[in-house]
Amino acid sequence: MHAKGYRKHRRKKTSAPKISSAPDLSTVSGMRQIAAALDSKKVPKPFKTTPEDVALSCWFSTFVLYQRDSDSRRGYLEYLLPLYTSAKHDSPLSLATSALALLIFGLRPTHRPVLASALKIYGDALASIRQALCDTTESKSDQTLMAVLLVGMAENVLAITTNSKPSETHTKGVVALIRHRGEENFRDEVSRGLLLSVKTQMDEQVGRAIKNCVPVEHFPDHWTENLKPLPSNIAGRLTALEAEVAYLLWRADSMFQCPHDVTETHLDALLDLALKIDSKFNNWATELPHRWFPQPAEDSSPATLSKFQAYGQRIDVYSEVWIMSTWNPYRVIHLTVKRVIIFCCLFAIVNRRDCGDWQALHKEHTTLSHQLVDDICASIPFCLGTRTSYEPDDEVEYPTTLGSSIRGNHRQTAAALGGWFSLGSLGACLNVLGLESSQVDWISTQIRRIKSFYGFEDHLPADPVGHDDAFAILLAAHHPSLRLLGLSTVHGNASLPHTTDNARRVLAAVGKADIGVYPGAAKPFCRKAVFAPNIHDRYLILRYATLCGASGLDGTDLLPEASSAPPSHGNAVVAMRDALLAQAPGTVWLVATGALTNVALLFATFPELAEQIHGLSIMGGALGGSFSDAPMGHLDGEGERIGNVTRWAEFNIYVQYSPWPRTPPSTAGFRGEGECDPEAAQAVFSNPRLAPKTTLIPLDLTHQVLGTAGVQTALLHGPSPAPGAQPSSLRRMFYELLIFFAHTYASVFGITAGPPLHDPLAVAVILDAHGLADMAFDDLGGERWAVEVVLDGVHGGHAAESGQIGRTVATKLVSGGPGVRIPRTLDVQAFWTVLDGCLTRADAALTDQEMVVGG
Repeated sequence: MHAKGYRKHRRKKTSAPKISSAPDLSTVSGMRQIAAALDSKKVPKPFKTTPEDVALSCWFSTFVLYQRDSDSRRGYLEYLLPLYTSAKHDSPLSLATSALALLIFGLRPTHRPVLASALKIYGDALASIRQALCDTTESKSDQTLMAVLLVGMAENVLAITTNSKPSETHTKGVVALIRHRGEENFRDEVSRGLLLSVKTQMDEQVGRAIKNCVPVEHFPDHWTENLKPLPSNIAGRLTALEAEVAYLLWRADSMFQCPHDVTETHLDALLDLALKIDSKFNNWATELPHRWFPQPAEDSSPATLSKFQAYGQRIDVYSEVWIMSTWNPYRVIHLTVKRVIIFCCLFAIVNRRDCGDWQALHKEHTTLSHQLVDDICASIPFCLGTRTSYEPDDEVEYPTTLGSSIRGNHRQTAAALGGWFSLGSLGACLNVLGLESSQVDWISTQIRRIKSFYGFEDHLPADPVGHDDAFAILLAAHHPSLRLLGLSTVHGNASLPHTTDNARRVLAAVGKADIGVYPGAAKPFCRKAVFAPNIHDRYLILRYATLCGASGLDGTDLLPEASSAPPSHGNAVVAMRDALLAQAPGTVWLVATGALTNVALLFATFPELAEQIHGLSIMGGALGGSFSDAPMGHLDGEGERIGNVTRWAEFNIYVQYSPWPRTPPSTAGFRGEGECDPEAAQAVFSNPRLAPKTTLIPLDLTHQVLGTAGVQTALLHGPSPAPGAQPSSLRRMFYELLIFFAHTYASVFGITAGPPLHDPLAVAVILDAHGLADMAFDDLGGERWAVEVVLDGVHGGHAAESGQIGRTVATKLVSGGPGVRIPRTLDVQAFWTVLDGCLTRADAALTDQEMVVGG
């Protein structure tokens, strides 16, 4: 039997650090003795040991020999020891075990040099497996099967450390191997135990395959008889539920690929399936034995909560780490089920179905989701204690229950596995809708803490939303009275290279790939940078308009790749200056739809440009106080809001993380934290030469322009579609972006009539000001305002600490003096008509381009 991928490698001898006596691996002092010997490489005689010996001792004592609750086992390691002790030194099983042990041991930051040995032995293991598969007897042995399972585990560990997707090669190889062995070779207890482990892996692989819509090898159904004598434990029953959740996700993804085709029957069927699976998860938890349920920590005083970095007032203590490592995956998977239920509710609410029942169901499962997140957060101190590094430490404290003490092996297991078991669960929490910003910050801090244990880099996700920016670019690029001169990008949603690339992709989507994109400021005016992977940041340049930035776009897969490279010379500030000076004075508008850092730098560096521009249009800020009757939304527990990132501040002025969700869910991703940039906004608003030329478009105005169900339909099909005509790809893309935006606003702020469209209004107001389109932006006969930005407060702190930092405060000037213009209302229908006209022209332009290329 041959298997691809098992290449020949030669194993090399490794140098041998030595220690004076064999350490006791069950104690912290023994672990520290080994660590010190490896790090210093000063190893006294006479006892000799290699890094491989040390790694194997740590591996067996932590993963294999550790006494754990039998109901928490859902793997195959319990069968490793009897097979390993009878295996030859150079057998596939011995080599695979050594490779995996060295790999995990080498993940400690101080032990990284042994990773080279791990990879070499891993290659030897693959070569040895390849030979065994060609042998009639060895290919049917339990040792060979176990070896393939172990190299599969090693591959998964490597995938986690490199933040990549694990390959299914070895899982598929295991299935091929058991088919090759035949039923007659799975009769004894160890063989049938391995068979059950393979079945568990297959359930997990089926789940991933269904979710990713890829073909999968199926476990031989008629072999189920071999598994009946083996009891199904608690962890195994949870694995079986995972496959059902994967099917649910596949159903949901398939249905919402074409949201305009979703009928009430489809939605009800999906919800019914989700609720049935949800009930099964509830039953799984209620049927657990008493020993599985966590108990409150003995001491919950403020000092103790602070010492263990607890969130809120709760710390849960489990009987062992392995039980907690079953509970938290259960919670993560259960959150996924509830996410489908919540999404069904939002879809129904946004599409104006029987909202009463849907809203009640939405509230119920949102509350239950938050409870699951609280449960995960309460488990973290039990795993991490007071640790600040990977190495086990006698000084590390762990919470205990009343009358109990820390079990000796808990220190070792928590040190080795606590971070691994917590990382994915915490990442999944950040995908839950409507969490308090303080909880999001706490979760992000714990993720960075864990990653520091292992020396992993703190990669921020690059998947911002920014849906309304695409509409702003569409309007700027395809209105016949405007000429888009270029775009610049700025910090705010994600890393600068990512926002720059996405700006180019939007331009490609609307057929304007030839317009230049210039990377701008990578950090705030005078604070540290913050990436917000869930809202907006951008800039452009036009004749009569210049916008800043572009963000990533979730909710559609129709956004094309950029078709040209961004300009590599100069920087955005210089590029904006050159573009402004190349036009006649008084004919160019600068439009900012993101953080005002680039604008502040532009006018601080070249103050004379204030005389060159006709106007500055800014989407940003929020006034409140009945400035308009727009629905501002609300968050649970906060009451009426003014801003959309804090209770007082709007995102572009504050430039900080929002509590908005990200989809699709990812357990690896997480939000980071940084500082805000209200100083840039204050510098712009306080510039006496700019203020009389500035128009501010706050949330009080943009929240009047809602993408209702009627707007969504018109956007998809156009104002007068031909019978049976299919919408264009461009219309589908913008429709899908608006639908995603609608679900976000409904879930986070309770605005269910439709999402507000912010950034395009900063372009539209220019057309209205010059009489190029009558959208009736009304400033009540010439109202003008002095605008100030609150700079006092601590970014990211609690409400008492952060105060109103980032809030825009507008004071009305007497008799309409030289100040900032802030329209109160507009003709909403006229705006949608203008936008649809631009979409029609973009469609026609793209068709013409295709005809030219085709001809």
